[in-house]
Amino acid sequence: MQEIEQKNRRAGWLRTLWANRRGYRDRLLNDCRYYRFRQHRLPEFLIIGCQKGGTTSLFDDLARHPEVAAAKAKEIHYLDIHYDKGVNWYRSYFPKTRDGVTGEASPYYLFHPLVPERAKRLLPDCRLIVLLRNPVERAYSHYQMLVRDGAEPLRFEEALACEQERIAVEEEKILQNPFYDSLNYRFYSYIARGLYGIQLERWLRYFSKDRLLVMSSEQYFETPQTVYDRLTRFLNISAHRPAEFARINRGEYGGLKPEIRERLAAFYRPHNQRLYRLLGEDFGWD
Repeated sequence: MQEIEQKNRRAGWLRTLWANRRGYRDRLLNDCRYYRFRQHRLPEFLIIGCQKGGTTSLFDDLARHPEVAAAKAKEIHYLDIHYDKGVNWYRSYFPKTRDGVTGEASPYYLFHPLVPERAKRLLPDCRLIVLLRNPVERAYSHYQMLVRDGAEPLRFEEALACEQERIAVEEEKILQNPFYDSLNYRFYSYIARGLYGIQLERWLRYFSKDRLLVMSSEQYFETPQTVYDRLTRFLNISAHRPAEFARINRGEYGGLKPEIRERLAAFYRPHNQRLYRLLGEDFGWD
């Protein structure tokens, strides 16, 4: 039995080594393929999360600022799921001109365990923008999105009960193989993605607090100009008043059962307090 376990561990180690070698090879090939973009800029800001928190609306509003030269697309996902494509591929999404500030929005960045270190290595002076939504509402919206996409066959209560089983070993796989993309970790992390304090603490190991702007989604949609003004000051660009503020990807679905809402609220309460202590700000999620 011990000999079989050793063989299995050795086989697993060899598969990981081969996947890593293939990933680094692909990065090298892509850097050559996209060599013509080597002079294009890298982002000065990243909107790193959260998923289902309004980042699409925020990115759209910010991209319409006259001093922002935003990436060609939202959710490039270079630092998480497309890391094997190489930095010249990433540069191809950004302008060559030096006018204005440029940046992108990929909300998986906040949750992915390897992204903070990658961001620090590639973008040491980057400004980080985080839009956080009440984690109970975020989890239910996340679930409804997957149901609409045909990716979630379970009822919400069942999906919550199965979450640990679905994602338990996935973070360790990501840490072992930097090019591993876990669909389970991305799709079925309804509860885990709402543990904002833990995620931000991971980012703060690599970036100082003055490089991080954290706002609540509720504030943004209730008083968008006030939040937008904070954002422009943070990015050192001029004050601006958009003609209107976007509300993109707003889902329409039935309400959450009160007993499930209360159970999730009770679970998140100490985690929200941890977040508030970290930020010195209370978002009133209770």
